[in-house]
Amino acid sequence: MIKLFIIALLIFIVPSKYILAQVDINENTEPHFVFTWDNDVLFYTDYYYTQGLFFRYSEGFLKKNPINYILPSLPNSVDNYSLSVIQEMFTPLEIRDSVIRIDDRPYAGLLYIRSERLSVNSKYKLLIRSSLDLGIRGPHSYAQYAQYYYHKIGDILLPQGWQYQLSDYPIINYNIAVRKQLYRPNKYVDLSSVLEMRLGTIYSDVSFGGILKTGLFRSVFEEKYDKDFQLSAQLAAYWKIVAYNGTMQGDLKNNPNVYEIKVPYIERYVASYSAKANARYKNFELSFEWIYLNPEFEMGLAHRYNSLSLCLYW
Repeated sequence: MIKLFIIALLIFIVPSKYILAQVDINENTEPHFVFTWDNDVLFYTDYYYTQGLFFRYSEGFLKKNPINYILPSLPNSVDNYSLSVIQEMFTPLEIRDSVIRIDDRPYAGLLYIRSERLSVNSKYKLLIRSSLDLGIRGPHSYAQYAQYYYHKIGDILLPQGWQYQLSDYPIINYNIAVRKQLYRPNKYVDLSSVLEMRLGTIYSDVSFGGILKTGLFRSVFEEKYDKDFQLSAQLAAYWKIVAYNGTMQGDLKNNPNVYEIKVPYIERYVASYSAKANARYKNFELSFEWIYLNPEFEMGLAHRYNSLSLCLYW
C-alpha cells in the first residue's frame, strides 16, 4: 500500500506542466463509431484550443490498410484498426480584435485523417496505440469557416482575425503511446501509466502520466464482461516535454507567417489534468470530460475545456 500511495502521489500531486491524450473509448477493441466534440463554451471562454471535431470509425476490414505496416503490434495481441477525420482550431485570447495580437497565440486550423492501430496484450496488461496523421494546417483546413458558422448559428460574437492565421502547411505526424496497467485489485479500480511520443511537422514531444479509474467497467485487458451497464469516473494527469508545436510556431523552414510564437517563448514543460465521467448501456456509450491545461507559452494563460463523446458499438 505504501508503494501504491507513492505512485498515486507522483502521478496526481506533483506539480508540473502537458498534453491531450484520448483514452478509454479510443482504447476499445470492439468495432464502433465515435463522435467527439471539444469546446470551451461551458467555461465562457473562446480562446486557445477552442474547438475540436473528431469522427472515428473502426471496423475489421481496416486491417487491410497499408499504413498498418508501419504501426507496431504486440505479440499474442488483439488488434483494432480505425480511421478518423479530425478538425481542430486555435485562436488568441481575444477574437474581437481585427489586428494581429503580438505576444498572443496565433490563429491556427488543422484538418487531417488519422490511421490508427490499437494492439492489446491481456497477459502482460500492456497496450500500444499508434497512428499516422496526414492533412493540412492553415486556411485549407476550413477551420475559420467552421468557427464562423458555429458562432453565427449560436448568435455568438464573430471572430475577426482569421486572416492572420498560420499558413498552409502539410501535417505528417507519427504518434505512439504505450499504456501499462499497474494496479487492479478488483473490478472497481484500475491504475495505469502512459508514455506517448509524437514526431512530425505539427507536434514533436514526449509525454508521460497516469490514469486512475473507478466504477463498474470492463478493462480493455479483459476479454469478457457479462454486464450490459457500465458506469465509471476517471482522473488523469500528463506531463509533456515539447520540442516543437506547429499550432503556435511557424513552419520548420521557409516560414511565410505574419506572426507566430517565437522559439524562446514556447513552454518546454507543460501539464494537463482531467476528470471524466463515462456511462455505457449495451451498444451505446457516452462520456464527458473536463480538461485543465497549463500555459503553453510565456505570457499565456491556463486553459479549460470540455470534451463530449458519443459512441455506438456493433
